Amino acid sequence: MIGAKVQSQITQLSDTLPKTIENAKAQLSQNPVGKRIVEKASSPQSMKNAQDLASTFFKSTFGVFGDIYVVLFLGIFFTVSPGIYKKGIVQLIPKKGQKKGEDVLNELGNNLKKWLKGKIFSMVVVMILTAIGLAIIGVPMWLVLAIIAGLLSFIPNFGPLIGLIPAVLVALMQSPATAATVVGLYILIQVVESNFITPMVQQKLINTPPALIITAQLLISPLTGGWGLVLATPLLVIVMILIQELYMKERDRKTA
Repeated sequence: MIGAKVQSQITQLSDTLPKTIENAKAQLSQNPVGKRIVEKASSPQSMKNAQDLASTFFKSTFGVFGDIYVVLFLGIFFTVSPGIYKKGIVQLIPKKGQKKGEDVLNELGNNLKKWLKGKIFSMVVVMILTAIGLAIIGVPMWLVLAIIAGLLSFIPNFGPLIGLIPAVLVALMQSPATAATVVGLYILIQVVESNFITPMVQQKLINTPPALIITAQLLISPLTGGWGLVLATPLLVIVMILIQELYMKERDRKTA
């Protein structure tokens, strides 16, 4: 129902973004502090640092599109027949530990399913709230900006900041006041998402402290590029469940 509108707004956004960047520079150049920021950001050294950062961030073995291809098809294969792979892993475990290994794999699967359902629910809520807010403010291309915000909210902590950039650039085409209102809207949505939606989801999951998630992202992303930010949380959940099931519960059982 909205496919044609989304396609139209994507085309409009891709045509408009270069103008929004130039407009943002012009807006910032109107005051001394903003002018210094523009000059610093436009310097050859800053451009080189940004290119190096982007190169490091997105590097991977096969390139980002190759990674998407591999991850997508691996996900399909694991989803279609998970029992085959689980049985194969269990067979690698010594006989006396196979029952425990199967229980741990089932626990991992259940928690990851709950995490994924929670993230999808959170993304939909962020997308709907963003679309409503941007439409009320009167920001053009509000639908595609809301979809971008919803998709990027899949990345904890850093995704909302990335999703804010195109929305602010588009809002600056109207006025700095509109851009400030958009920033306030995104902050409000993140407060709602962080304080109401995420806690509700995490009630059904193993508790993952936010500081641990950020630490995992910072440790994994230099090694794996953008996938580190995306997959840090599920990897952290896996590690925490393995520690809980294979160490803490066994320790408590022996000391009981």
